[in-house]
Amino acid sequence: MAVTRDSVARFGICAAATVRGGDCQSPATPEHAISSCAAEGLCAAREGGCVATDEAACLASANCKAYGRCQLETDRCVANSEADCKLSTACLESGECVYELGLCKATDESCRATKSCVEQRVGCKAKDGMCNPPLIEFQF
Repeated sequence: MAVTRDSVARFGICAAATVRGGDCQSPATPEHAISSCAAEGLCAAREGGCVATDEAACLASANCKAYGRCQLETDRCVANSEADCKLSTACLESGECVYELGLCKATDESCRATKSCVEQRVGCKAKDGMCNPPLIEFQF
């Protein structure tokens, strides 16, 4: 996958990459740089962007634990199964437990199992792959 404006927007691939000390970095703001390697497993610079080239880097990334994006696919780390999703923090805390096209998404069923739904009855319905609070109905 070539690094394009679309891939930057869709997958968070860094647009202006440099390699410093073996780590691919992208400036988040002019005064601060984020390590794409530690966060997303994107440890190699290619065509002006950071890309994933090693499954071990995907497994070690923060996005693996947080979002289940532990498997190498082409130039990025993705969730590759329901098992990846179910082991993620996003599943436990936000109901994003169902695998769909490289991402972990929430369903009504997974939202109902979240702590916020069980304890506070908040975020019990899924919308656009995420748990959302129910709409408040006003009676006049």
